[in-house]
Amino acid sequence: MQLRDINKITYRAHLRYTTIVCIIMLFVGALTTSALLVQWLGHTSDSNFYLNVLSVALTITIMGSIAYNKRTHPYFSEMYYVALVKFELSHINRKIKRIEKSCDIHNTVALDVMAYYYQGTKQVWSLDDNTLAMNEFTIKENKFIAITQACDYTTDVTRYHRELLKQF
Repeated sequence: MQLRDINKITYRAHLRYTTIVCIIMLFVGALTTSALLVQWLGHTSDSNFYLNVLSVALTITIMGSIAYNKRTHPYFSEMYYVALVKFELSHINRKIKRIEKSCDIHNTVALDVMAYYYQGTKQVWSLDDNTLAMNEFTIKENKFIAITQACDYTTDVTRYHRELLKQF
């Protein structure tokens, strides 16, 4: 997965609108499905709790199916891209300690993976306006930059692919 620039304003607007639509769809879908299930299968003497839970699960399943089918639509391209980057970063994060140790011994693959990690994380945090941990993150990134300068290696995030993580 290669990193690319996306428009933060477009991303935030589409994310906000999509979130609102999803909340409305969940609310309306769950209430409608629940009313139908209670009418068809429910009993007036019972609380019908399980039918209500089933209606929420059915609505979420339907919404997930719609989202899966629409993920490649141009309107959702920024949100889908950010989701994929977050997914890649989570794979890296699972092995981050071993990758950091490999960076300390100047492993070039680890250096490229960490460059991708730092650049991708900065991009995602910037898009989501997550600035709480940015100071700590910048300290770690500066240490990483010092390591790459010490071994005179120029990192390239375009060399990253998930198969590289099998080494760690």
